[in-house]
Amino acid sequence: MKKILGIIITYNPDIILLNKNISSFIDIADEILIIDNNSINKIELLSFENNKIKVVNNERNLGIAEGLNIGLNYAHQNRFDYILTMDQDSYFEKNTVSYLITGFNEESIAIVCPSLKDMNSNNFNSVAQIYEEIFVAITSGCLCSVRHLKSIGGFNIKLFIDYVDFELCLRLQKSGYKILQSQKSVLCHQLGDSRIEYIFNIPFICTNHSPFRRFYYARNKVYIYKNYFFSFPIFILRDIGSFFKTIFIILFFEKFRAEKFKMICKGIWHGLFYI
Repeated sequence: MKKILGIIITYNPDIILLNKNISSFIDIADEILIIDNNSINKIELLSFENNKIKVVNNERNLGIAEGLNIGLNYAHQNRFDYILTMDQDSYFEKNTVSYLITGFNEESIAIVCPSLKDMNSNNFNSVAQIYEEIFVAITSGCLCSVRHLKSIGGFNIKLFIDYVDFELCLRLQKSGYKILQSQKSVLCHQLGDSRIEYIFNIPFICTNHSPFRRFYYARNKVYIYKNYFFSFPIFILRDIGSFFKTIFIILFFEKFRAEKFKMICKGIWHGLFYI
């Protein structure tokens, strides 16, 4: 039997939702690590500890990438075959998480990810076939080969938060590995505090992320554009288009638009010259 380590990175989590998160995949996990980035409610997390769940308390906010590397290194040292990476506010629909395991049917597969259902906008992202090769996947809900991730150096700690997942996927692609999405495995997640706005009946999803997040969003996009344009030009050009669309949505629909736009500009500058 293959060994699976569940990894949840937490920062000021909703304890009720976190419990729902764990309950949705605990049956397939041999062990679960909750890696907390110095939450204000970190004492409450200790109530989750038992013979299957361990809590790692970081003394400061290390970000997503470094937290995931702590889990990946633990998995490697303790001979786990896979890690299941989870956000604190996501959970699998009942009886669907096991479909991730059956997707690993050839050596070149590095990640199998679920279909995604946004709990705020009810937007559903899936594929036509039971398993279909895709280009990139978000962190939450991904079942990843420990060996393949270690072979490319794990998660990129330069990025801290935002686009850690996409950058990992691009490095995996460059190394010849595949990423699959499962039609039957369904993850419910929240894309920020999202809502849908309309212009001439055209829907636009507003995620309402904070100015702090917008800085890393912009900085890390530019980092990816610099490092992967010549390897994946079509993907990068499409993502640049998505970037401009996001800026449009922020300026027209979101609160604190001036501060967010300022942080995006700062992020672009840092992405060009400081990372």
